Amino acid sequence: MDTETNLLDYTIVIINNDESTCEYLTSLLVPLGVKTMSYLSAHAFLEAFDKMDSKLLLLPALSMSEISGMMLQKLLKLKLITLPIIFIAEQPNLESVVQAMQNGAFSVLTKPLDEANLIDNIKRAIQSHQKHLHQYQQQLTLQSKFSTLSDKERTILALITDGLANKNIAKKLSISIKTVEYHRNNLRQKLNAKSFAELIKLSLQYQQSELTD
Repeated sequence: MDTETNLLDYTIVIINNDESTCEYLTSLLVPLGVKTMSYLSAHAFLEAFDKMDSKLLLLPALSMSEISGMMLQKLLKLKLITLPIIFIAEQPNLESVVQAMQNGAFSVLTKPLDEANLIDNIKRAIQSHQKHLHQYQQQLTLQSKFSTLSDKERTILALITDGLANKNIAKKLSISIKTVEYHRNNLRQKLNAKSFAELIKLSLQYQQSELTD
């Protein structure tokens, strides 16, 4: 994965009540060719959010007046908006840090900031977000393929995945072996599986995605 290219693809959004902090962070990022935007409140950011590009990384303060960084994170989560978030904090307590991480923040960095560490965190957060998006797209593609299966095909695929041979499946479902083979070929075509092993692999991936959905 080309980290530098991905970094330049994103807009870094700085959200902080302290204007000097916004200016400082901007001065660190602009020389790298990174696009930045600054907002002095979470409310101002939310008002402008709908017009923004989807490739954003947020650098909000953990504590802010009116809407805190933590509240902003929760509001975005309620809207099913998943963005990489790195919190900037003065002296955060352990409980706040744990809660922020549990809610999906990539990291919480404390002032005074280490410039190299900040840039490294931004790069790794973008890598992590890209990986998440790729996995999510794969999951959507898999779910789309499985949505085309009939109930009979799903039943047969489940039995295949459990390790039953064609003749055992035929006996269990009171159908002929040729019917099982017909459905098995249909399964491979619908799921675009190039081999029997890939068919089972796709079935297991789908089962796992259903468990974690």
